[in-house]
Amino acid sequence: MGPEAERWQVVREIVESALELSTDRRIAYVAEATVGDAELAAEVNSLLESAEATATWIDRSPIGKVQPFTQELAPGRRLAQYEITDKLGAGGMGVVYLAKDERLDRLAALKVLTSLGETEEERRRFAREARAASALNHPNIITIYEYGCADEIDFIAMEYIRGVTLAQLLKQHPPPLAELLEIARQTAKALASAHAAGIVHRDLKPANIMIADGGLVKVLDFGIAKLARQSGDSSTEHNLLMGTPTYMAPEVAQGETADARADIFALGVILYEMAAKRRPFQGKDAMATLTKIVNEDPPRVDSINPAATRQLADLIAKCLAKKPEARLPSMTELAEKLEDILAPAATQSRRWLLAGASALAAGGLTLGISRWTTGPALRYELEAQKEPGQLPYRAAVTDTFRAGWKFRLRLYAAQPGFFYVLTETANDVAVIYPLSGEAAQPAGATVTGWYVFDQTPGMERVWVIWSEKPRELIAKPGRADQTRDAGIRNLLTRLPAGMAGELLQLRHV
Repeated sequence: MGPEAERWQVVREIVESALELSTDRRIAYVAEATVGDAELAAEVNSLLESAEATATWIDRSPIGKVQPFTQELAPGRRLAQYEITDKLGAGGMGVVYLAKDERLDRLAALKVLTSLGETEEERRRFAREARAASALNHPNIITIYEYGCADEIDFIAMEYIRGVTLAQLLKQHPPPLAELLEIARQTAKALASAHAAGIVHRDLKPANIMIADGGLVKVLDFGIAKLARQSGDSSTEHNLLMGTPTYMAPEVAQGETADARADIFALGVILYEMAAKRRPFQGKDAMATLTKIVNEDPPRVDSINPAATRQLADLIAKCLAKKPEARLPSMTELAEKLEDILAPAATQSRRWLLAGASALAAGGLTLGISRWTTGPALRYELEAQKEPGQLPYRAAVTDTFRAGWKFRLRLYAAQPGFFYVLTETANDVAVIYPLSGEAAQPAGATVTGWYVFDQTPGMERVWVIWSEKPRELIAKPGRADQTRDAGIRNLLTRLPAGMAGELLQLRHV
């Protein structure tokens, strides 16, 4: 490793460690870490000032000498077909601008590299990685439009996303754990797609996960991503300098090559942070943090947060295994396990009612689920949305909902059939799904529309039914008349063969 690269490693470690401290502690830490080296202190403080303003920054370790980028791109400046309209943020190695693509008449986020002294090898390597990221096509991965160079300035053009990063979300007002786990699930889906294409992210962290205004999760900054099967890019020098220490896998911290299992470890760290509301490995500086990652096991999250289930704690512990081969074998499996946690299987229900038992006996049900079945297993996923434009989250029947919130159901059965959803009160029964009242084709899964909790506090009793053949009695949407009401209540009390059902009781205030 050359002296310039060694110098950059020192700068990087100080900056990364300082960013994890509060402002008052940060000042003292930087003063201590740079004592006797005014030039080092100035460089670190300059990077810290700009790094606060952005969610993510181009994270590349230089081989040659790094020259600071001092020329700000003013509104109206053009790079190729992109006209700069505003500055979105700045980081240690990059500045991000909002730009208009004059050729395609669309907005784009333009990330301008601030390293003007990179070697030709560095530029070729970055271009190769940018092309690899642009080849990914997944709704949860930021779309890279192009990598270009204009006026001797390297830039990456990507889709412009309006939203907040997971880092901002965790720092400001963390949402319920179920909502955070849904963010993690979408992140795992994105990375599973990247891994299937042979691309490892290598710098996954909350600042590189964005939640768009519409609720969709986007994984950002594949700027140091690596083609897993690519040769000629596995030197210890590169591996040591890449990634953020807090989320770095043990093998990467020890200079080994990062593969997909390093991303699994990083997402495990993020899951731990979501569930425990603190990081699993935190040292006084970057090297102390890496030492903990390599040598120490954090407390289980269910010992810190009672809301974290044993299933979730086991999953996180598996992701954080020191040996790569002891972790989950794939990001796809991690996404599937998160889906299981967010939507418990039928066998995890609180109470079973056999066919023929009364499901409507007064006082016979408490908050939660009751199930009766004479057909194949029926499974559901409950999704809720607090405000328009917010991210829907996988809810539990034990949650407390508020007036104006929405919910919908995803329904699954072991064999194709017909799905129905009804609401029931002491005064009436209403069919809310299907909406059309027309005969439907048998299906193994379906999703309902959104329903809104009204302004009257209480318990919503929602019946979910599967039938192997159409049931005219419950096919017509809307409130049932007196005769039909009695027939439906009788049906709910005693299911005939070839049907399965559940009663969900949802409390709202």
